[in-house]
Amino acid sequence: GTTLRDYVGSDGKPGYFKQKLFVYGREGKKCLRCETVLKGIRLGQRATVYCPSCQH
Repeated sequence: GTTLRDYVGSDGKPGYFKQKLFVYGREGKKCLRCETVLKGIRLGQRATVYCPSCQH
């Protein structure tokens, strides 16, 4: 899974993975590509966020 919590590796350096996320944890905010408001839905027991313009 993915988490938005700050990650620090065993070498003490911060992780960078969450900097590359375009929609995770950003429901209701603007898409970084097209500025459309991101939508969130539930699929079974999972939640997901997507851009209705970029991901159709």
